[in-house]
Amino acid sequence: MRLGIDRETARLALDWCELKWGKSEWADGFPRLRVLKSSARDLTGWYNEDLNLITLNLDLIDSVEELIETIIQDRKSTRLNSSHRT
Repeated sequence: MRLGIDRETARLALDWCELKWGKSEWADGFPRLRVLKSSARDLTGWYNEDLNLITLNLDLIDSVEELIETIIQDRKSTRLNSSHRT
């Protein structure tokens, strides 16, 4: 399998986070994932606590490593129960 800057790789990274850390005690279930090709926001990714939703802006992500780091950072935000922007 070849990893790319895409939804499939983001989903694999989020699945890994769920296996590693499990559910957050602060959120209902695991966070959902939304992947955008572009956004007016100047952020690679962000977590919406109210919706329990991680959003990625693929247009600003330059590498698979950056994609995975963004997912991990935003997934950690769900465990801390605080909105966090990368």
